[in-house]
Amino acid sequence: MAAMNVKIFPCTRCEHQSRDFGRLMKHYQAIHGSEAGFRVSCGIDGCCRDYSDIVYLCRHIRQKHAAFFKEHMHSSDIALRTDQCVELDESALFLPVEPSEHGIPLSTQTSANAEKIAFDYVASMSLKFREDKQVPAALCQEMRHDISFMLSSSREMLHDTITNKLKQINASVDVMNAVHNLLSTPLPYEIACDTLQNDSDLNRYIQSKFGFVKPVQYCLTDGGSDGPIKKADCMQYVPILETLKMLLQNDDIFSRVISNHQSRDGTLNDVCDGNYFRNHALFSTDEQALQIILYYDDFCPINPLGHRAKKYKIAGFYFMLGNIEPKHRSKLHSIHLAAVCFSASLKTYGFSKILQPLINDLITLNDRGVTVVRPEGEFCFKGSLLFVVADNLAAHGIGGFMESFSSMHPCRFCLISKSSLQTAPCSGSSCLRTPDTYSSQLQRVLRNKHLGKVYGIKENSCLNSIPNFHVVGGLPSDIMHDLLEGVACDVLECVLRYCVMSNFISLEYLNEQIEKFPYDGNDKVNKPDSLPVPLANFKVKQTAAKIRCLLRLLPLMIGHRVPLADSKWEVLLLLLDVHDIAMSLVLTVKDTVLLDDAVFDFVEKFCSIFPNEKIKPKMHFLTHYGEQCRAYGPLLNYWSFRFESKHSYFKDLASRLKCRKNILKTFATKHQYLQSWNLQRSGSFLSREHISSTGGKEVMVHSLPAFIQTAIVSAVGDKGILFQVSSVDVDGVRFSQNMAVVCGVSDDILCLSRIDAVFVLDSMPVFVCCKLERQQLWRHCHAYSFTESECYHVLRVTDLIDPFPLPIYTDINNHLCVILKHSLVSGR
Repeated sequence: MAAMNVKIFPCTRCEHQSRDFGRLMKHYQAIHGSEAGFRVSCGIDGCCRDYSDIVYLCRHIRQKHAAFFKEHMHSSDIALRTDQCVELDESALFLPVEPSEHGIPLSTQTSANAEKIAFDYVASMSLKFREDKQVPAALCQEMRHDISFMLSSSREMLHDTITNKLKQINASVDVMNAVHNLLSTPLPYEIACDTLQNDSDLNRYIQSKFGFVKPVQYCLTDGGSDGPIKKADCMQYVPILETLKMLLQNDDIFSRVISNHQSRDGTLNDVCDGNYFRNHALFSTDEQALQIILYYDDFCPINPLGHRAKKYKIAGFYFMLGNIEPKHRSKLHSIHLAAVCFSASLKTYGFSKILQPLINDLITLNDRGVTVVRPEGEFCFKGSLLFVVADNLAAHGIGGFMESFSSMHPCRFCLISKSSLQTAPCSGSSCLRTPDTYSSQLQRVLRNKHLGKVYGIKENSCLNSIPNFHVVGGLPSDIMHDLLEGVACDVLECVLRYCVMSNFISLEYLNEQIEKFPYDGNDKVNKPDSLPVPLANFKVKQTAAKIRCLLRLLPLMIGHRVPLADSKWEVLLLLLDVHDIAMSLVLTVKDTVLLDDAVFDFVEKFCSIFPNEKIKPKMHFLTHYGEQCRAYGPLLNYWSFRFESKHSYFKDLASRLKCRKNILKTFATKHQYLQSWNLQRSGSFLSREHISSTGGKEVMVHSLPAFIQTAIVSAVGDKGILFQVSSVDVDGVRFSQNMAVVCGVSDDILCLSRIDAVFVLDSMPVFVCCKLERQQLWRHCHAYSFTESECYHVLRVTDLIDPFPLPIYTDINNHLCVILKHSLVSGR
């Protein structure tokens, strides 16, 4: 007898398998539907459309893959309901094990763990709605009650129906009793919904079964005052050691910790490639040591203009693991809460009091480490504080430096004098601060407080008590506040004021250009706002993202109105040179030296062209960027941009709160519930390469334009049908038609191509691109101009040296051009 060719459909999220595609869909909905970040790809004929709802996946299969639907789903009950709703019942949890011809069981679900599955599912679903979808707790409680009622009613109705039918066929008493006993027993989901009906019961289950780290409230007073303790005199601390243990239970995070991501080709990709890391006493000897990156900032979760804004101003301390690659640790759920307190309490009690629990845990982490028990065995990981990310005011405060920037030595990196800051702002690199000079100057300050204004130090930082850490060298620059919200705003104000006063443009013309410019890609998201019209009150104050967009596109907007070789316009172009190198994702040591030169040229030019402008400390901080990159790697990997995005969660939460009696506890507790939902399923915390597409359809290869057929034949072989999409998202980056991509750099010459068609082949995007030639750098407008060619070729994401596509714009002469977001390393 010939062997049968059995089609087996495996679950992509667990070991479950099924010979029935409809049952697999039920399994997805019942088991994985409420998991954090749940999405399932179609995968049929290379289709990469993915969905978070099985209902819409089934509709997609019926509409786009009719042949597969007819073969595998047409006769199933799930297919008959796709026009309205895919009704998935709990039978997926209790399917019998299907024997396989290969001896592999096709279902791993048994009644033994049915109750646990039901409880976990109900708890996870409730946590998802309450914390992630922000549904009120009372509504979630009512929803669980209604679900329990519907399940109970359905079971009773089924009992009556089957009993009547058995009576009609004169079934035996034993059968009647067996059916009665079976259908009189509540289902696991009924029991779960009833048991977890109250919010307090749900919270207890989550805290005991899920990865929940409970915040600890600390009283900041010494206990000598009479009367009840005020909430303003308390802080919330999330034990970092417990958080690390919870994180290391996750397979994705654990794999990142035990396998470092240091560069193998000598380039600077992350902090682990810099001199600071390589010379660190712990991290240079223990590759698996936990790298704690701490962040501190003050934020106001309510209306900052309201009369209670000062009362509710909060100091937030977050941290992330430097062991994780930058693209993964930039996700908001990869940023963890360490502590929160009121800013007024921080001023009253100081950093030493607020951070003492955290410091104690970091000392323990360095000395004894954390022990994690996993299926592979028992592991002990040591770690330490790598560095602290903060804006300049916060960095000086937590580092024990003067926060007014008016001392004789206002820089935390070097000992440049306040007078030299105005006359020779680039002269500070020869007299860098060291831990020894910090300690000696601190001793003098402790004997004479007035010397604090001389040395720029007011007290010893409490962070210096952490082993293998010192604030000198542990407070790197923040490019967001230094460059984008500082120097860039000052330079734009000076240059634009000059252009208006020289009658090159008017402010009305500039605002018209800003409003009518054809933004595309991410530039459309970060479109700058119009600028204030009265020249007397002219200020450039926008978000960092909008300032960066305006800085990059301004030369293309108004550059044609400015004479060539204009000295003041050259200042803006020199700043853009600094911007491009400083914003690079990958650097070489040569690039950091070029950054030093670019900063020197810009600062010297600014001082000579605008002699009446006061040099602010932020402009001097740029002179340390080259050394900072050599020490810590690319500046983008430790700027405060992503950390500040974490504030939005608490701001949104504050807007929905009805009671702010203990807002700090509410913030910390709800944040931890959200993190426990993100971490409850192993492997779902750090998203792997995620691909989704829009506007897809199947096309016949012979119906495509001839140039596309010729280019793509080498990639598709003899396939006659392809899946074409209008755009595709890869790891959060959108690639669409008419966008330019960089596929090579050689001797500072870019290899650019324009995307003309996007296909999905074997679940991976494939681009048919037109090569762009005759590329020239138009420095006056800080753009690359080019012409189209008749040469087409196929590219994949792995062929690109820059992961970000670039919009294609036209200049005043209708020449095509692109504007890079950052400089690119040759050969990568």
